[in-house]
Amino acid sequence: METTVLALMLGLVFPSLAMDCQHFSPIPLCMMHQSVDDMYDGCENAMAKIVKTKYFPSEINMNALFREGWNKAINCANNKYRTRPNKALTIDQIRALCVYTAEKPKVYDPFNKAMQCNAARYTSNAFKYHALHFWLTSAIKTINPNRKCRITYRRNNVKFIGKKFQRIRFGSFASTSMRPDLVRFGTETCFYITTCYGASIQNYSDHAGEAEVLVPPYEKFQIIHIASGSYKGLSRCKNIFVLKSVGRESNLNCKVPDMETTMLALMLCLVLPTFAVDFPFALTMMDQSVDDKYDGCREKMTKKRTNQVQFGRETCFQITTCFGAPIQDYSAFNSEKEVLVPPYEKFRIARITRSSYGALYNCKNIIVLESAGYKSNLNCMAAEHKKGWKAAIKRKYNSVKRKIKNFFTGR
Repeated sequence: METTVLALMLGLVFPSLAMDCQHFSPIPLCMMHQSVDDMYDGCENAMAKIVKTKYFPSEINMNALFREGWNKAINCANNKYRTRPNKALTIDQIRALCVYTAEKPKVYDPFNKAMQCNAARYTSNAFKYHALHFWLTSAIKTINPNRKCRITYRRNNVKFIGKKFQRIRFGSFASTSMRPDLVRFGTETCFYITTCYGASIQNYSDHAGEAEVLVPPYEKFQIIHIASGSYKGLSRCKNIFVLKSVGRESNLNCKVPDMETTMLALMLCLVLPTFAVDFPFALTMMDQSVDDKYDGCREKMTKKRTNQVQFGRETCFQITTCFGAPIQDYSAFNSEKEVLVPPYEKFRIARITRSSYGALYNCKNIIVLESAGYKSNLNCMAAEHKKGWKAAIKRKYNSVKRKIKNFFTGR
């Protein structure tokens, strides 16, 4: 907690430190942990609403460069939309691609620079490209939904350094090409890339001849070889890094929708602080409750609990849990083979289907969940503040007030 507060204080007292993202050659390849790497996995619909109602109106008004690029991209977007091969793409996604690939104004340059080092400011209005970031990311996922891998090339006039077997990310949207011969983009450092999350955008680009493949900031690569001169058709390069996709890493996944939900809850707690403690509730014997304890009929009742469909057909879940534990050896109903999942385990929705899926059947709706780690907002809080709980609550209250104030002021 102290580390988080210190980081927030530094961001407030020295805002230029968070915004200043200068690079000096040679640039070390790394995981770019400060990048804006949200991949919106599991929250695309929620984020789409937030972008439309909050971020886009604000950013088109406050960001002059983005406004100019967006307005100039209207003809490109309309033309590409009418002839788009992928009918799932929206007009906003295509317009974002037109903005990003346009030579003038060069929106892509300040946009990518802002992405590389603004993770700490992503959930505030200080980051000025939420709309463009979201529509580009969702466009890439729409164009390459099955994660088809392909070999692409990237050239730079800047020197990069890295080590074999090191894992890296570009940390911003990386423009690559299916053509190895685009020497005008640079010969100092070249990349031979196997990308599985990048998408071919040549049908939606202002420069279709470049055969561009856009690689997202969250794709993770391993340096499997370092060469010089030439490598498998890639030539005229001083240094060549051979990169192979090894999955994704998104430190900010769904951070904005999560923050919106958290902020609403915190606002309710602050605006109505007495609601949680002073609401009149009649303590009674609750005579209408379902309170059967099966005393004297457990064996008979157990025999009736053989069909698991009794738990419901409306919504079913197939869950891949990494933190849950089987408790059938300790349960009164071990035939149910129960696995208890803790409240701090996070999941991503991998699939939504109907009727049947895998071993599940006779369900109206089926949601397939995959474990995505854990999140504990209250981890060890009781232990840390056992003696000074009143002071801890006061500190937490003041901290929440500051965060809400900073959120709405964009600090």
